[in-house]
Amino acid sequence: MIGGGLVRKAVPYPRVDGAFALLGDWTPELFSRQSDGSVSLFRGDDLIAVGRVVAVDRLSTGTMALVIRPSPDWSADLGNSVLVYGESRFSRLKVDRGEFPAARTLSGELLGLDSHPVLVVWDGGAHRELVVFHGPEARVPNDRAQTVMWRSHEYQIEVSGPFVVDDGDFFVELKLDGTAVSLQWLLQTLNPARSFALDAGQELLFRERRPVGGRRLKATYECFEPRVAVAPGSVEVRLYPAIPGQSPLLADLREPLTMLEDLLRAAAEGNPAGAIAVLNDRVFSVEELIKKAVKIAKAARGQSSLAVSGSRDRVPAIITHESAKALEDALERLEVREVERSGILYAVETVRLWCRVASDHGEDWTLRVPQEFQDNLGGNVPRRVRVVFRTTSLEGAVRGTGVLMGIEDSIEGAANQ
Repeated sequence: MIGGGLVRKAVPYPRVDGAFALLGDWTPELFSRQSDGSVSLFRGDDLIAVGRVVAVDRLSTGTMALVIRPSPDWSADLGNSVLVYGESRFSRLKVDRGEFPAARTLSGELLGLDSHPVLVVWDGGAHRELVVFHGPEARVPNDRAQTVMWRSHEYQIEVSGPFVVDDGDFFVELKLDGTAVSLQWLLQTLNPARSFALDAGQELLFRERRPVGGRRLKATYECFEPRVAVAPGSVEVRLYPAIPGQSPLLADLREPLTMLEDLLRAAAEGNPAGAIAVLNDRVFSVEELIKKAVKIAKAARGQSSLAVSGSRDRVPAIITHESAKALEDALERLEVREVERSGILYAVETVRLWCRVASDHGEDWTLRVPQEFQDNLGGNVPRRVRVVFRTTSLEGAVRGTGVLMGIEDSIEGAANQ
């Protein structure tokens, strides 16, 4: 079931120990049947609580409330948050134009989907935004013009969000300076740049690495294949985000290219730690992606210059042999650590095989799950677990990625760690 809502207020629910009655605005499905499903609550992009639905109740005021019991290891301050049911996801779309009914909130359906249900809650207050509840791979037309259905009436709106890409949108420019640029240099620059964008995009959206020597997912090319434009004069190649007909709601189609630009800028500044930080909490294949950037930097050796710039109004970064050295230093600094943590397993993806654990150390880990551990993910979510994993994320990182090596249920609380 896809569903969620905007939590306006949370009050203690005396009939169930440790439970709270949540008042707010919901997708209707949350009240369509008694459910004991799991929920996650977010404030902004930060996870603030996980728990389970224990009841649906009509309070003395006549207001319908969703009753949940949050995990005791989390904050009880649940008001002004977004609640997400089960394996649903949520996205925010800013409404730039369009008129809705005068009601502060409403629940409806976003039309034009690619076979995935999407439900919306309209926040008509100061935010003027749609909070969209959807499946992990839901897509909508790549268009600012969208249609919302509410009470059998269609409302035309214009929205902005990371899923919308225009022809003249963000770009990364690679300028190969020289009177005669060799085709070999051009290919040695463009091929790893393309490979970086595709592999990073696949991990950002699907949380799935490209197998060594294997093929990428078909949808990766549709969503992240860069477009190229060449300017006259010195060879100036601009890489633009893909413009798929249907854009994934969870993906920022620009992000792989912004990561590439930021990584090359860190290299140009001679900052190995900064290069690692660009990737470390967002993708699994940190080492492999840095190696692709090394190829770009090494291709500039013996040539006039390679300048990297973008559409974010920053001074061009000049890539030299010192930049390649900085990236090689970053590779040497990458240390695979074996980490053991206790915390809350709060998200599981059994198709793409990854999970998320909020540790008692205040960290948020996204872990790739090898096939042999798939059966260990069964059971209620959220629940307390103890995990062992390998990671290249730096000590002290608040967010990170890794590869699961072991998982077992744990009844120990944070105070016992």
